[in-house]
Amino acid sequence: AIYVVVSLQKKAHVVVDDETLLERDFGLFKRLFESFEVPRADGTKTPLRAVLCANEERVGSGKHETGLVARVDADADICYCEAKHILSFYASKARSENPDFERYSGYVLILDEVDALIIDEEPNDPFVYPNEELGQMATTVAEALHKEAINDLDPSQMGHPAARRVFAEVRQEWARGKEMVQGTDFVFLKESGTYCVLQSGRANP
Repeated sequence: AIYVVVSLQKKAHVVVDDETLLERDFGLFKRLFESFEVPRADGTKTPLRAVLCANEERVGSGKHETGLVARVDADADICYCEAKHILSFYASKARSENPDFERYSGYVLILDEVDALIIDEEPNDPFVYPNEELGQMATTVAEALHKEAINDLDPSQMGHPAARRVFAEVRQEWARGKEMVQGTDFVFLKESGTYCVLQSGRANP
C-alpha cells in the first residue's frame, strides 16, 4: 500500500472482509503509514493519510478515535475497508450523473484473503460461528434484541476480540430480518427445519 501511494502516486484501497482482522491490520500499520510523506502534484510533500472504514455508530460515538470514516474516503491515501464499503464506493461513482471512469485509474485495490471474498462472499449460515463461544455470544445478542434489552449489552465487556463484530453483525441482520416478508423474501423448509432466503423465486438453503 505504501509503494502504491509513494511510488505510483495512486490511492490504495485495502480490502479485508473481516471486521476484526481489518481493525487489527490497520492498527498494526497505522504508525508506519503516518511516518511516510507523499509527493503531491504541486511539488510539495504531505504526511500520508490512512483511514479505516468503521460502522457509523462507532464513527459518531464521540470517542475521538482518529482515522475512522463511515465510508470509503476518496481523498485518503490508504483506506482499509470491507468489501461492502468498496462496492458501495464504486457503485455510487458509476451511478453518478456524470461518471468519470478515467478516475478509476488513480485507485489500486489490494485484496487480503481473496479466497474469502470470492468463494465465501455470500455464506449460507452467517451466524454459525467457528467456535462455541462466538455462537453463544450471537445467541445472547439475538435474545437481547428479541426482549428489547439490547441497550443492556456492552460488546466491550464480552471479553472477546471479535465481540464488537458479532454484536454489529447480529444487530444488522436482525434489522434486515424485521423488514423481510415470509413467502416473498424467505420461506421455512419443514424437512430441514431452516429458513431460506428467496432469490429469483428459488430458496437458497
